Amino acid sequence: FRREVGEEFVRLVEKQHRAHRLGRRGKALMSGEDSLLARCAYRLGLHCAYHPELDLWHYMKPHRLGFRHVARTMYGHGRSHVVLERVLDRDIPRPSLYAASRELLDRLRFRTRRDGVVAGVAHWCWDVGYFQEARQGWVPADRP
Repeated sequence: FRREVGEEFVRLVEKQHRAHRLGRRGKALMSGEDSLLARCAYRLGLHCAYHPELDLWHYMKPHRLGFRHVARTMYGHGRSHVVLERVLDRDIPRPSLYAASRELLDRLRFRTRRDGVVAGVAHWCWDVGYFQEARQGWVPADRP
């Protein structure tokens, strides 16, 4: 990527301490640092593109395709989405425990009906991560 994109990324991460939570570290399956890098390019007036005709081969160890690992990954993606949006100064409302519980139950029903039990529950783990992170509320930008 371009140098100015990297410099913008570093500037944003230094300014927004919560950005340090993005990305894989230890057993935490957080993500989003690549999305933050792409957003930095957008801020500089550059473009990112999706080209479905490009092929990418990615080797994955078999255990990473098991239900438990996929569910943990989805959970991390849900949490990462909230962190990324907050790093970008977008408001993610802090739902009440009642509202989050109600919404999670509705989403579990929807996803299991649409995708089946196994895939629905795995996908629902994204929702659980999202609401857990959203319930933590807004952390000021100058605090880690």
